[in-house]
Amino acid sequence: MKSDDDVLMAQRIAQLEDEHKADAVFIDFGYGTGIYSAGKAMGRNWRLVQFGGASNDPAMLNKRGEMWNAVKTWLKEGGELKDQQTADEVAAPEYRVKLDGKIVLEDKGELKKRTGVSPNRADALALTFAFPVVKNQNRPHGGSSSYESDYDPYAS
Repeated sequence: MKSDDDVLMAQRIAQLEDEHKADAVFIDFGYGTGIYSAGKAMGRNWRLVQFGGASNDPAMLNKRGEMWNAVKTWLKEGGELKDQQTADEVAAPEYRVKLDGKIVLEDKGELKKRTGVSPNRADALALTFAFPVVKNQNRPHGGSSSYESDYDPYAS
């Protein structure tokens, strides 16, 4: 459900975080600073991600390319997409190599112009690869102070 109410969206994200016992929440810096701030006011430890920011992968031009490249690696290692729309979006962008050797993913605006579709689901998937995630042993929200989970991101 779409909403421009940052507090409402932060509440929904917090509810999902608790419901799914999420170990991390990454928020897109581009449109999520208000949501992030509302979450912080609620005591949440979320992390903003700048898609255009610096990449930790020396081959990639920016964070967006790094995250999408991580999705590609995850898929090669057995990750599975369970809906066709996301699969189509993940397959749509083109890469190019700049003169300095850095790989750059096709700009989202260019992709939308070329295909008529914005890769929102694929960007959301890529966002889950923004930073390494460590199992959260002390959950400040959602009940118990620690928990064990059978969650496996590589399981089908």
